[in-house]
Amino acid sequence: MKLFVDEYPSVDVDLLAEHFEVVSDWQKADFWVFFSTFRYQNVPKDRSILVQLEPPLADHRLWLYHNHHEFHTVYTFTGHGGNVFPSTSRPQYFPYYPSPLCDPIPRPEDQPLTGKVYAAFNRYLFAQAVPPEGSYNLYPIRTRIVEGMMRLGFRHYVVGDGWERETKRAAGMNWRQRKVHEAAENDCDFILCFENCMHPNYISEKLHDGMGSGRVAVYLGCPNIEEYVPSDTFVNLNGFVDPKNGFVNGEGIRERLLGMSLDEYNKIKHTCSTWRDVQLDNLYREEREKLTRHIIARINGEECPTIILERRGQREEKYKAAEWYDQIYTAAEFSAKHYSPPWPSYTGEDLRLPVIARYADKDSEVIDVGCGNGLMAAVLRHEVNHTGRYTGLDFSEVQLERAQVNNMDSGEQQCRFLRVDLGDQRDVGRFGGPDSLFLFSEVLEHLPWDLEVLESVPAGAKIALTVPNMEDDSHIRVFSDTGEDAVERYEKVMTIEDHRILKRQGTVWHMLYGWRKGES
Repeated sequence: MKLFVDEYPSVDVDLLAEHFEVVSDWQKADFWVFFSTFRYQNVPKDRSILVQLEPPLADHRLWLYHNHHEFHTVYTFTGHGGNVFPSTSRPQYFPYYPSPLCDPIPRPEDQPLTGKVYAAFNRYLFAQAVPPEGSYNLYPIRTRIVEGMMRLGFRHYVVGDGWERETKRAAGMNWRQRKVHEAAENDCDFILCFENCMHPNYISEKLHDGMGSGRVAVYLGCPNIEEYVPSDTFVNLNGFVDPKNGFVNGEGIRERLLGMSLDEYNKIKHTCSTWRDVQLDNLYREEREKLTRHIIARINGEECPTIILERRGQREEKYKAAEWYDQIYTAAEFSAKHYSPPWPSYTGEDLRLPVIARYADKDSEVIDVGCGNGLMAAVLRHEVNHTGRYTGLDFSEVQLERAQVNNMDSGEQQCRFLRVDLGDQRDVGRFGGPDSLFLFSEVLEHLPWDLEVLESVPAGAKIALTVPNMEDDSHIRVFSDTGEDAVERYEKVMTIEDHRILKRQGTVWHMLYGWRKGES
């Protein structure tokens, strides 16, 4: 089948080429993929895929939003059933690239605030089009906000058509990079990140440009933005406007920004930096691949992979039960193997497990929470000649059966494997004591209640844990490359003596060792 992909694609064209013949002449195609605009009126809509990358503002886009039923498949910011699907599960990372492609320009943390704002958008006083119910044109609203700031005495640097300064183009920079540099060069404290439309799940590059600038981002737009982006990483102005009636609470905005203390400002910057300290490129590519595979399945008439919007308030819903893991472990060949040195490199276990095992003494009691197929017991025997008591806890019947088989010949090591579901019972401390070593290797990132589980460990007991920096369908949280957020989180319940960073092919594992706080 021949496929035509229109310009500016937010899909993986190489992946499409593995399944179809991608042609450059639209007239020779059997199927078509368009982005935001339907450019060729002679193309049959019932064989066209439309990916809506823009909100419903311009007249031609309004027509498209009202006529989704005429297309084979449509992807929008929300999706609403039938032939219309959400384009991404994580709109905070896709389809708009979540990085301005330049490093933030640091603002000294002791530098006093002046309240100066930076804005870069065209000046429009009147609505250009009326979007559907539930969406609002923000062109006139954002213009009124900036004009109000000027009247209220804000220091400002505003660029764009209709303002005093026009947008500049600088050699070697794209327009997104230029915004970051202009804000820094003009000593601005805040970057105004105002969408052109208030539309559910529509989060453009504007917020990321502000958040990646080294300044505090001030946002107006997506009405449910805090479902995807933590509220303490930016300033949300949505509550200061009524776009339906054109109302702007200028005094409230003035009080919120000019009344901000330097401590609060630096805290927002730090929290924002921590939240963004993930592999943004990878997250973008993951979502692009999901969309591409969904398109392939739709064209081929196959069962489609599910695209589910993952909101921040759904963390407990993201927690996977034992049955989910059992299906994966049954299908995954690597989980069925009996391991012996050298440990398999493709899972990173050859990096993590031998290192974490060395925190154990030869005769120490080890409680391995999330033991899986019992590999750690074998590693303990190999690395430290472990002869003490080993208790492996897991909720997967499939893995526990393999653990028993893999450790039938455990020598002097006293092995036992028990089924414990942390979804029902968080108390892992009852399996050991203050002299035990509790291991959590690639476990805590899967648990909404990770701190509660750690709190059950007896005071004084040793704890060794590892957490990764990568996104996964089963990961409740993703830690940064530096691991500062992991240390900050877990030092609430344990005294951390050692923090090691292990790396392989873009994945980072943070290994923390210490003991449970409190008196034993």
